[in-house]
Amino acid sequence: MSKRLSSGQSNTLLNYFQSPKARNVKESNPENGVEKSEPFTNEKDSPVQAKKRKKIAIIDSDSEEENSVPIKPTPKKKKNVKRAASDSDGDSSDSGGKPEVKKRSLKDFTFANTSEESETSSKKKESSLKKSAPVVGDIHSNWLHNRLDFLHPDKIRDINKRRPDDPDYDSRTLFVPQSFLDKQTPAMRQWWVLKSSHMDSVLFFKVGKFYELYHMDAVVGVTQLGFSYMKGEFAHSGFPESAYHKMANALIEKGFKVARTEQTETPEMMAERCKKQGRSTKFDKVVNREICQITTKATCVYSAQLPEAMHSLPCYMLAVTEKDVTTSQRRFGICFVDTSIGIFHMAEFDDDKHCSKLLIVCSEYPPGLILTEKKKISPKLKEILNTHYKDVRKDSLASDTQFYNASTTIEKLMNGNYFRDKNDQVCLPQFIKNITDGYNPKPEYELALKCLGACLWYLEDSKLDIQVVSMGKFEMYQSLNINVKETTVRSKLFYDPVPLSLEFMILGCESPLLKRLTQFNPDGMYVDLSDLLLFFK
Repeated sequence: MSKRLSSGQSNTLLNYFQSPKARNVKESNPENGVEKSEPFTNEKDSPVQAKKRKKIAIIDSDSEEENSVPIKPTPKKKKNVKRAASDSDGDSSDSGGKPEVKKRSLKDFTFANTSEESETSSKKKESSLKKSAPVVGDIHSNWLHNRLDFLHPDKIRDINKRRPDDPDYDSRTLFVPQSFLDKQTPAMRQWWVLKSSHMDSVLFFKVGKFYELYHMDAVVGVTQLGFSYMKGEFAHSGFPESAYHKMANALIEKGFKVARTEQTETPEMMAERCKKQGRSTKFDKVVNREICQITTKATCVYSAQLPEAMHSLPCYMLAVTEKDVTTSQRRFGICFVDTSIGIFHMAEFDDDKHCSKLLIVCSEYPPGLILTEKKKISPKLKEILNTHYKDVRKDSLASDTQFYNASTTIEKLMNGNYFRDKNDQVCLPQFIKNITDGYNPKPEYELALKCLGACLWYLEDSKLDIQVVSMGKFEMYQSLNINVKETTVRSKLFYDPVPLSLEFMILGCESPLLKRLTQFNPDGMYVDLSDLLLFFK
């Protein structure tokens, strides 16, 4: 072991835990009276010393040592020093050169009324907050379409520039200025053009593999379907195309009118079209989009997009018109159809002043949509529809242009592509031949054909006329005699004792659409099996 010097070596374990007071050698400075500790020659040998709190000597003004230099505190740490009360103001300047601390008595403290000051300060804060932060209202009312002039209630017009107070105003359309359309992108211009013709519908606008909802339709998607707004200056939401049937059914059940818009050409077809045009604008360089189907609760056609019915009970579209016969009697013409099956029921009858037979028809075949002729509906019929069917959707169609007359209806049926054979010859159903005389209607069926024309226009506007009318299923409705009680016999009930036969399986089927086909008729009969099989063929 090496020898250790007793005087120079200090980093032993014993010295490490030794009190540092014993190792500090203090010297007194006679000039300023401040004690200094002897510095260590080696930093490694310096022990850990506890910081000693310095005491400040306060000299009284009456003491004999007033002219002597006071002891100054260490400049490393500044602490609040409590001073004793002095007899004169001049003594404070002698004690360390610190600023004078004025003493205040209780008389200087008074209670002031600060309510007015607090009110003024709060008002100033509120005004500053109002100026700095923007006014945030409803999340659905801060979008671009809420600030457009042509959508303002005082300036809105239909597609023919008619105001809402005009009797011929069409609420299903909207006038969009050309200057506004020219500022839009090609796709957004397409949307506005389609929306201007179907303002009462929610447009499902196809973009790639998604259906997009814009402006006021996006608000419907957020409020009714639980969507979220996408980023942008205008309201925008959407969903993938695989969820179309779910979203469409949800809106249809709530009473909305859904318009499905599809891309009717590919980008290659668009490029070829632009080449043929020669000179094309930016609005031509976008794929064409068209409305392929408009669906309501009463105009459902179940296909790949809407695979199955939501309810087993049918929902009918009913068109009704009337004319006066006597003061206490009116003549009605009706036509109603369940578009999921495609069978048109037509009738024309005289009714009493209470419209008893018409109410029976509506109770047997509950309507989901009622079509009436604008400006040709009696107050009594209007009262009945608004009282008994206030929750049913109603559309008023313009005379002749939308609510076709009987001659126009026959012309549409004969010149349209509804009943054509392989040689492109007109082949009208026998029912239509029985109620018409060439291009003219028979007098006893004029109102019924007029109602058929209203249904025909509505289906054509909904892009469903080819699917429904071309089936050629027309029947004459026989109203019940309310004065005679008759017991009906079910003469065509399915009966087959052999289990697991076709009839047995149909009766046990739970499909809502098949239940609509096998509805119980007013005469107490089921649909014949042969007719049912023909329907599936």
